[in-house]
Amino acid sequence: MKGFMKPQFLSRFAASPDLLPFVLDSITDNVMVVQLSKELYRSSSFLDQRIINPQIPRGNAQWDDLAETMSQAHQKPDFIFHIGHVGSTLISRLLGELECTHALREPLLLRGLAEIGETNGKAHCQWSPQKYTRRVEEAITWLSRTYAPSQTALIKASSFVSAIAADILPHSGQVIALYVPPERYIATIMAGDASRQELARLCAQRLVRLHNNFDADAFRLWDMDEAMRAAMSWVSEMTSLILALGDKDDDRVKWVNFDTFLNAPETELSAIAAFFGYKHDSAEIAGLVNGPIMRQYSKAPEHEYSADLRTQLLQQAKTQHADSIRAAMDWLRATGSNYQLAGKALEIGGTA
Repeated sequence: MKGFMKPQFLSRFAASPDLLPFVLDSITDNVMVVQLSKELYRSSSFLDQRIINPQIPRGNAQWDDLAETMSQAHQKPDFIFHIGHVGSTLISRLLGELECTHALREPLLLRGLAEIGETNGKAHCQWSPQKYTRRVEEAITWLSRTYAPSQTALIKASSFVSAIAADILPHSGQVIALYVPPERYIATIMAGDASRQELARLCAQRLVRLHNNFDADAFRLWDMDEAMRAAMSWVSEMTSLILALGDKDDDRVKWVNFDTFLNAPETELSAIAAFFGYKHDSAEIAGLVNGPIMRQYSKAPEHEYSADLRTQLLQQAKTQHADSIRAAMDWLRATGSNYQLAGKALEIGGTA
Protein backbone atom coordinates (compact mmCIF):
# COMPACT_ATOMS: atom_id res chain seq x y z
CA MET A 1 0.00 0.00 0.00
CA LYS A 2 1.38 3.37 -0.98
CA GLY A 3 2.58 5.36 2.02
CA PHE A 4 1.93 2.44 4.38
CA MET A 5 5.07 3.10 6.37
CA LYS A 6 4.71 6.86 6.75
CA PRO A 7 5.65 8.26 10.18
CA GLN A 8 2.17 7.77 11.61
CA PHE A 9 2.43 4.06 10.90
CA LEU A 10 5.95 3.84 12.25
CA SER A 11 4.71 5.42 15.48
CA ARG A 12 2.23 2.52 15.80
CA PHE A 13 4.95 -0.06 15.37
CA ALA A 14 6.18 0.03 18.97
CA ALA A 15 2.67 0.03 20.40
CA SER A 16 1.10 -3.01 18.78
CA PRO A 17 2.06 -6.37 17.24
CA ASP A 18 -0.46 -5.63 14.45
CA LEU A 19 2.51 -4.43 12.38
CA LEU A 20 4.75 -7.49 12.00
CA PRO A 21 8.30 -7.12 10.64
CA PHE A 22 8.00 -9.88 8.11
CA VAL A 23 11.09 -10.35 5.99
CA LEU A 24 14.45 -8.65 5.52
CA ASP A 25 16.06 -7.76 2.21
CA SER A 26 19.66 -7.78 3.38
CA ILE A 27 20.87 -6.06 0.19
CA THR A 28 18.68 -2.96 0.56
CA ASP A 29 18.21 -3.20 4.34
CA ASN A 30 14.46 -2.95 3.77
CA VAL A 31 12.10 -4.81 6.07
CA MET A 32 8.70 -5.73 4.69
CA VAL A 33 6.09 -5.03 7.34
CA VAL A 34 2.68 -6.70 7.18
CA GLN A 35 -0.48 -5.76 9.01
CA LEU A 36 -2.07 -8.63 10.92
CA SER A 37 -4.68 -8.94 13.64
CA LYS A 38 -5.01 -10.85 16.88
CA GLU A 39 -7.18 -13.43 15.11
CA LEU A 40 -4.69 -13.87 12.25
CA TYR A 41 -1.90 -14.53 14.73
CA ARG A 42 -4.13 -17.07 16.46
CA SER A 43 -5.15 -18.89 13.29
CA SER A 44 -1.86 -18.84 11.36
CA SER A 45 0.23 -21.99 11.53
CA PHE A 46 3.20 -20.15 10.03
CA LEU A 47 4.12 -16.46 9.87
CA ASP A 48 5.88 -16.91 6.55
CA GLN A 49 5.06 -16.48 2.86
CA ARG A 50 1.93 -18.60 3.29
CA ILE A 51 0.10 -15.76 5.06
CA ILE A 52 0.63 -13.29 2.20
CA ASN A 53 -2.40 -12.56 0.03
CA PRO A 54 -3.80 -9.45 -1.70
CA GLN A 55 -5.90 -8.64 1.37
CA ILE A 56 -2.89 -8.32 3.71
CA PRO A 57 -1.67 -4.68 3.81
CA ARG A 58 2.09 -4.42 3.64
CA GLY A 59 4.87 -1.95 3.01
CA ASN A 60 8.58 -1.39 3.52
CA ALA A 61 10.72 0.37 6.08
CA GLN A 62 14.43 0.67 6.66
CA TRP A 63 15.69 -1.52 9.49
CA ASP A 64 17.17 1.42 11.42
CA ASP A 65 13.92 3.39 11.13
CA LEU A 66 12.07 0.53 12.80
CA ALA A 67 14.77 0.21 15.44
CA GLU A 68 14.43 3.89 16.34
CA THR A 69 10.73 3.45 17.16
CA MET A 70 11.40 0.78 19.80
CA SER A 71 12.47 2.82 22.80
CA GLN A 72 9.87 1.07 24.95
CA ALA A 73 11.09 -2.03 26.75
CA HIS A 74 9.10 -5.24 26.42
CA GLN A 75 9.14 -8.44 28.45
CA LYS A 76 11.52 -10.99 27.01
CA PRO A 77 9.68 -13.52 24.84
CA ASP A 78 9.68 -17.23 25.55
CA PHE A 79 10.78 -19.65 22.83
CA ILE A 80 9.97 -23.09 21.49
CA PHE A 81 12.95 -24.59 19.66
CA HIS A 82 12.60 -28.00 18.07
CA ILE A 83 14.06 -30.46 15.56
CA GLY A 84 11.06 -30.45 13.19
CA HIS A 85 8.03 -32.75 12.99
CA VAL A 86 7.86 -33.09 16.77
CA GLY A 87 4.60 -31.36 17.67
CA SER A 88 5.92 -27.82 18.12
CA THR A 89 2.97 -26.29 16.27
CA LEU A 90 0.54 -28.25 18.43
CA ILE A 91 2.24 -27.16 21.67
CA SER A 92 2.27 -23.56 20.43
CA ARG A 93 -1.43 -23.68 19.54
CA LEU A 94 -2.39 -25.13 22.93
CA LEU A 95 -0.34 -22.61 24.91
CA GLY A 96 -1.52 -19.83 22.61
CA GLU A 97 -5.05 -20.32 23.91
CA LEU A 98 -4.00 -19.11 27.37
CA GLU A 99 -4.91 -15.47 28.00
CA CYS A 100 -1.41 -14.68 29.22
CA THR A 101 0.31 -15.58 25.92
CA HIS A 102 0.68 -14.08 22.47
CA ALA A 103 1.85 -16.91 20.20
CA LEU A 104 3.92 -16.41 17.06
CA ARG A 105 4.65 -19.43 14.89
CA GLU A 106 7.80 -19.42 12.75
CA PRO A 107 8.21 -15.69 12.02
CA LEU A 108 10.10 -15.46 8.75
CA LEU A 109 12.32 -12.64 9.99
CA LEU A 110 14.20 -15.09 12.24
CA ARG A 111 14.97 -17.33 9.31
CA GLY A 112 16.56 -14.37 7.52
CA LEU A 113 18.69 -13.70 10.58
CA ALA A 114 19.69 -17.36 10.69
CA GLU A 115 20.90 -17.15 7.10
CA ILE A 116 23.07 -14.16 7.98
CA GLY A 117 24.17 -15.88 11.17
CA GLU A 118 25.66 -18.71 9.11
CA THR A 119 28.31 -16.27 7.87
CA ASN A 120 28.63 -14.17 11.04
CA GLY A 121 32.27 -13.36 11.75
CA LYS A 122 33.42 -14.44 8.30
CA ALA A 123 34.98 -12.05 5.80
CA HIS A 124 32.10 -12.35 3.34
CA CYS A 125 29.33 -11.63 5.88
CA GLN A 126 27.33 -8.52 4.96
CA TRP A 127 27.18 -7.38 8.61
CA SER A 128 29.92 -6.93 11.17
CA PRO A 129 29.68 -9.18 14.24
CA GLN A 130 28.65 -6.16 16.30
CA LYS A 131 25.86 -5.25 13.88
CA TYR A 132 24.63 -8.84 13.75
CA THR A 133 24.49 -9.07 17.57
CA ARG A 134 22.65 -5.75 17.83
CA ARG A 135 20.15 -6.68 15.16
CA VAL A 136 19.34 -10.06 16.68
CA GLU A 137 18.43 -8.21 19.88
CA GLU A 138 16.38 -5.64 17.95
CA ALA A 139 14.49 -8.31 16.04
CA ILE A 140 13.65 -10.22 19.23
CA THR A 141 12.46 -6.97 20.81
CA TRP A 142 10.15 -6.36 17.84
CA LEU A 143 8.71 -9.84 18.12
CA SER A 144 8.17 -9.43 21.88
CA ARG A 145 5.31 -6.93 21.47
CA THR A 146 1.97 -8.17 22.81
CA TYR A 147 -1.64 -7.04 22.85
CA ALA A 148 -1.73 -6.59 26.63
CA PRO A 149 0.93 -5.84 29.27
CA SER A 150 -0.05 -9.04 31.08
CA GLN A 151 0.86 -11.17 28.06
CA THR A 152 4.16 -12.80 27.15
CA ALA A 153 5.14 -13.44 23.55
CA LEU A 154 5.71 -17.14 22.86
CA ILE A 155 7.77 -17.62 19.70
CA LYS A 156 7.94 -20.98 17.99
CA ALA A 157 10.99 -20.76 15.76
CA SER A 158 11.49 -22.87 12.65
CA SER A 159 14.00 -25.69 13.09
CA PHE A 160 16.38 -23.83 10.76
CA VAL A 161 16.65 -21.09 13.42
CA SER A 162 18.20 -23.53 15.91
CA ALA A 163 21.52 -22.65 14.27
CA ILE A 164 21.36 -19.21 15.97
CA ALA A 165 19.58 -20.28 19.17
CA ALA A 166 22.71 -19.42 21.17
CA ASP A 167 22.55 -15.86 19.80
CA ILE A 168 18.86 -15.58 20.68
CA LEU A 169 19.13 -17.04 24.19
CA PRO A 170 20.51 -13.88 25.90
CA HIS A 171 17.39 -12.00 24.74
CA SER A 172 14.80 -14.67 25.55
CA GLY A 173 12.86 -15.72 28.59
CA GLN A 174 12.18 -19.40 29.16
CA VAL A 175 12.90 -21.97 26.44
CA ILE A 176 11.71 -25.48 25.68
CA ALA A 177 13.52 -27.79 23.27
CA LEU A 178 11.18 -30.31 21.63
CA TYR A 179 12.37 -33.63 20.24
CA VAL A 180 11.42 -37.27 19.75
CA PRO A 181 13.67 -40.34 19.87
CA PRO A 182 15.48 -40.94 16.56
CA GLU A 183 13.63 -44.08 15.47
CA ARG A 184 10.31 -42.29 15.94
CA TYR A 185 11.66 -39.27 14.04
CA ILE A 186 12.81 -41.39 11.10
CA ALA A 187 9.45 -43.16 10.92
CA THR A 188 7.65 -39.80 11.08
CA ILE A 189 9.62 -38.51 8.11
CA MET A 190 9.07 -41.70 6.14
CA ALA A 191 5.32 -41.69 6.88
CA GLY A 192 4.42 -38.59 4.86
CA ASP A 193 4.98 -37.37 1.31
CA ALA A 194 5.39 -33.75 2.45
CA SER A 195 7.97 -34.64 5.11
CA ARG A 196 9.94 -36.75 2.62
CA GLN A 197 9.96 -33.88 0.12
CA GLU A 198 11.14 -31.52 2.85
CA LEU A 199 13.89 -34.00 3.75
CA ALA A 200 15.06 -33.99 0.14
CA ARG A 201 15.20 -30.18 0.12
CA LEU A 202 16.96 -29.72 3.45
CA CYS A 203 19.25 -32.72 3.89
CA ALA A 204 22.23 -31.07 2.18
CA GLN A 205 22.26 -28.01 4.43
CA ARG A 206 21.66 -30.23 7.47
CA LEU A 207 24.76 -32.21 6.57
CA VAL A 208 26.73 -28.96 6.32
CA ARG A 209 25.50 -28.03 9.81
CA LEU A 210 26.36 -31.47 11.14
CA HIS A 211 29.90 -31.24 9.81
CA ASN A 212 30.19 -27.79 11.41
CA ASN A 213 28.86 -29.16 14.70
CA PHE A 214 31.37 -32.02 14.64
CA ASP A 215 34.17 -29.89 13.19
CA ALA A 216 34.66 -32.76 10.77
CA ASP A 217 34.01 -33.67 7.14
CA ALA A 218 33.05 -37.26 7.76
CA PHE A 219 29.97 -38.17 5.70
CA ARG A 220 28.79 -38.09 2.09
CA LEU A 221 25.19 -37.46 1.16
CA TRP A 222 25.40 -39.75 -1.85
CA ASP A 223 26.16 -42.68 0.45
CA MET A 224 22.90 -42.18 2.38
CA ASP A 225 19.50 -43.58 1.50
CA GLU A 226 16.35 -41.77 2.57
CA ALA A 227 16.12 -43.27 6.06
CA MET A 228 19.79 -42.57 6.76
CA ARG A 229 19.32 -38.98 5.59
CA ALA A 230 16.48 -38.71 8.10
CA ALA A 231 18.78 -40.10 10.83
CA MET A 232 21.47 -37.61 9.82
CA SER A 233 18.87 -34.82 9.99
CA TRP A 234 17.88 -35.89 13.49
CA VAL A 235 21.44 -35.79 14.81
CA SER A 236 22.15 -32.53 12.97
CA GLU A 237 19.16 -30.80 14.54
CA MET A 238 19.73 -32.32 17.98
CA THR A 239 23.40 -31.41 18.13
CA SER A 240 22.61 -27.86 16.99
CA LEU A 241 20.23 -27.49 19.95
CA ILE A 242 22.69 -29.10 22.38
CA LEU A 243 25.43 -26.68 21.33
CA ALA A 244 23.06 -23.73 21.76
CA LEU A 245 21.10 -24.74 24.86
CA GLY A 246 23.12 -27.40 26.67
CA ASP A 247 22.20 -31.03 27.10
CA LYS A 248 20.42 -30.83 30.46
CA ASP A 249 17.41 -29.03 31.88
CA ASP A 250 18.19 -25.87 33.82
CA ASP A 251 16.25 -22.88 35.17
CA ARG A 252 15.72 -21.46 31.68
CA VAL A 253 15.78 -24.48 29.36
CA LYS A 254 13.60 -27.59 29.44
CA TRP A 255 13.98 -30.55 27.08
CA VAL A 256 10.59 -32.05 26.17
CA ASN A 257 10.03 -35.43 24.51
CA PHE A 258 6.87 -35.08 22.39
CA ASP A 259 6.09 -38.77 22.80
CA THR A 260 6.01 -38.24 26.58
CA PHE A 261 3.61 -35.35 26.01
CA LEU A 262 1.29 -37.50 23.87
CA ASN A 263 1.24 -40.24 26.50
CA ALA A 264 0.02 -37.80 29.20
CA PRO A 265 -0.99 -34.53 27.50
CA GLU A 266 -2.82 -33.01 30.46
CA THR A 267 0.03 -33.57 32.89
CA GLU A 268 2.71 -32.53 30.41
CA LEU A 269 0.95 -29.39 29.15
CA SER A 270 0.43 -28.26 32.74
CA ALA A 271 4.14 -28.87 33.45
CA ILE A 272 5.19 -26.88 30.36
CA ALA A 273 2.87 -24.00 31.25
CA ALA A 274 4.24 -24.00 34.80
CA PHE A 275 7.82 -23.97 33.49
CA PHE A 276 7.01 -20.90 31.40
CA GLY A 277 5.28 -19.31 34.39
CA TYR A 278 1.92 -19.06 32.59
CA LYS A 279 -1.18 -18.69 34.73
CA HIS A 280 -3.49 -21.66 34.23
CA ASP A 281 -5.75 -24.00 36.14
CA SER A 282 -6.45 -27.71 35.79
CA ALA A 283 -9.88 -27.20 34.21
CA GLU A 284 -8.41 -24.93 31.52
CA ILE A 285 -5.66 -27.41 30.69
CA ALA A 286 -8.13 -30.31 30.62
CA GLY A 287 -10.37 -28.35 28.27
CA LEU A 288 -7.48 -27.69 25.90
CA VAL A 289 -6.16 -31.25 25.67
CA ASN A 290 -9.67 -32.65 25.26
CA GLY A 291 -10.69 -29.98 22.78
CA PRO A 292 -10.53 -29.71 18.99
CA ILE A 293 -6.88 -28.61 18.79
CA MET A 294 -5.71 -32.08 19.77
CA ARG A 295 -7.80 -33.63 16.98
CA GLN A 296 -6.57 -31.34 14.19
CA TYR A 297 -3.48 -31.38 12.02
CA SER A 298 -1.82 -28.37 13.59
CA LYS A 299 -0.14 -27.20 10.39
CA ALA A 300 -3.48 -27.37 8.55
CA PRO A 301 -6.29 -27.33 11.14
CA GLU A 302 -8.95 -28.03 8.52
CA HIS A 303 -7.69 -31.64 8.48
CA GLU A 304 -8.27 -34.12 11.30
CA TYR A 305 -5.18 -35.75 12.80
CA SER A 306 -5.61 -37.57 16.09
CA ALA A 307 -2.97 -39.26 18.21
CA ASP A 308 -4.41 -42.62 17.15
CA LEU A 309 -4.04 -41.76 13.45
CA ARG A 310 -0.47 -40.62 14.05
CA THR A 311 0.33 -43.94 15.74
CA GLN A 312 -1.24 -45.87 12.87
CA LEU A 313 0.73 -44.00 10.20
CA LEU A 314 3.98 -44.40 12.12
CA GLN A 315 3.46 -48.13 12.51
CA GLN A 316 2.82 -48.45 8.78
CA ALA A 317 6.05 -46.58 8.02
CA LYS A 318 8.03 -48.72 10.48
CA THR A 319 6.74 -51.89 8.83
CA GLN A 320 7.20 -50.71 5.25
CA HIS A 321 10.71 -49.33 5.80
CA ALA A 322 11.88 -51.68 8.56
CA ASP A 323 15.21 -52.67 6.97
CA SER A 324 16.28 -49.15 6.02
CA ILE A 325 15.24 -47.76 9.43
CA ARG A 326 17.24 -50.49 11.16
CA ALA A 327 20.31 -49.66 9.05
CA ALA A 328 19.86 -45.95 9.76
CA MET A 329 19.73 -46.62 13.50
CA ASP A 330 22.92 -48.71 13.24
CA TRP A 331 24.60 -45.79 11.48
CA LEU A 332 23.37 -43.43 14.17
CA ARG A 333 24.71 -45.60 17.00
CA ALA A 334 28.09 -45.85 15.25
CA THR A 335 28.12 -42.07 14.86
CA GLY A 336 27.33 -41.72 18.55
CA SER A 337 30.32 -43.93 19.38
CA ASN A 338 32.64 -41.90 17.17
CA TYR A 339 31.48 -38.38 18.10
CA GLN A 340 30.85 -37.35 21.69
CA LEU A 341 28.30 -34.72 20.70
CA ALA A 342 26.24 -37.29 18.81
CA GLY A 343 26.48 -39.55 21.85
CA LYS A 344 24.93 -36.80 23.99
CA ALA A 345 22.10 -36.51 21.46
CA LEU A 346 21.45 -40.23 21.73
CA GLU A 347 21.47 -40.02 25.52
CA ILE A 348 18.75 -37.36 25.41
CA GLY A 349 16.86 -39.37 22.79
CA GLY A 350 16.95 -42.46 24.99
CA THR A 351 18.92 -44.55 22.49
CA ALA A 352 22.48 -44.58 23.84
